[in-house]
Amino acid sequence: MPSPVVKEKPYFKDAPVSCDGCIEVFTLGRFKVCHNGKVISEKSKRSQKLWELFKYLISHREKCVQQDTLIELLWPEQEIGDPAHALRTLTYRLRRVFAEELSPEYKVVIIPHRGCYSINKEVPLWLDTVQFEKLCAEAHRLAGEGQTSAAIATYYRALDYYQGDYLPECMADWVVPLRTYYRNMYIQNFLELYSLLKESQNFDAAAKACSAALLVAPFEEELHLRQIEALALGGKTSQAREHYEYITRYFTRELGVKPSLDVEELLLPAEEEIPNTVDALSAIRKKLAKPDSVKGAFLCGPGLFQPICRLESRRLERSGYMAYLCQFSFRPKGGERAKANELNQFCYELEKVLLNCLRKGDVVCRWNHDQYLVLLSNLNAANARKVAKRVLSHFQKECGASATGLLHCMILPLLQTSPGRKSVRQGKKPVK
Repeated sequence: MPSPVVKEKPYFKDAPVSCDGCIEVFTLGRFKVCHNGKVISEKSKRSQKLWELFKYLISHREKCVQQDTLIELLWPEQEIGDPAHALRTLTYRLRRVFAEELSPEYKVVIIPHRGCYSINKEVPLWLDTVQFEKLCAEAHRLAGEGQTSAAIATYYRALDYYQGDYLPECMADWVVPLRTYYRNMYIQNFLELYSLLKESQNFDAAAKACSAALLVAPFEEELHLRQIEALALGGKTSQAREHYEYITRYFTRELGVKPSLDVEELLLPAEEEIPNTVDALSAIRKKLAKPDSVKGAFLCGPGLFQPICRLESRRLERSGYMAYLCQFSFRPKGGERAKANELNQFCYELEKVLLNCLRKGDVVCRWNHDQYLVLLSNLNAANARKVAKRVLSHFQKECGASATGLLHCMILPLLQTSPGRKSVRQGKKPVK
């Protein structure tokens, strides 16, 4: 077997360390098996089970795997005349791929032993997961010793290995724990890197690191929080606010969930301080009264919608005017709920209709995964019902027959009727 020689090999950006003579296995973000720059995992692509076998064995390379486990993994609930023979045949084919693509001595990459199969520990292997773990541990050690610059550089090298989820193309249950393990390791080590950059007051580098991290883990809310914080601390308040508004729309529209309220609290100290002078007051007024370029109703998350409603309630107590709270909700048809992707598409269409049909002073909020709330101010019950009917009509036109009977609306006065206020009974009825 050739002796491995460590060298730099640029498979990914910032070239992780690889080695001559090794079989190189990449599992983070994509599956790829290479040898001296030659990709061999693209061979025998039609044999999915062949590489499923290799993925499982390489993921459990420290132990010998029982053949019954492999048979159940490769042929679940399938009737096979001689499953042990089928497994031996598959193993032979995999060994032949390595022998033909590399050299004959590599056919021993998998060895059978008394009804078990394992990766041959004598074969020189290089795995991105092993390098990832080693560098994370090294960076943590350097940080603990106070070697901040060296720790930051090592964290960067370690995080470069994580190009995405572990074996993302593999849907088997056994992958989930490993996928979670490496994802959590990536998030934890990124946050340690972020803390070092923040302590060094290198906010631009921290924001750039967050942007890179979000490319591989776009749904990790903690990374978005740190991105906003880095931008705010770096004096880029408008960019911090834009990113917050972006994730509010994205999380609500695509995932049907609201971002953490910690985001809003994080932005509070990011507002620009203005000196206490007459000119400063004019500057504040200009900033607060800046015209909004967005047409249609105001869209916000639940965290902002609640204080807006409380403020409106205070105004109504003194003014005597009326405001109405409309609830638009999706109900299952025939007892069956819409699929997640269908529901998200319906919510997207409803949101467009609401923003286009309502006034600029009206407030729209996606309250949860299948409900929208709308605050209508300065109008009577009859007009509120007209507005609701207009929304339902436009939604039906946009979505067609597939949305018939799906969307429902209820209207209530924002304030409960007091002894001195006239009751509005029709406001409590469903709008049809």
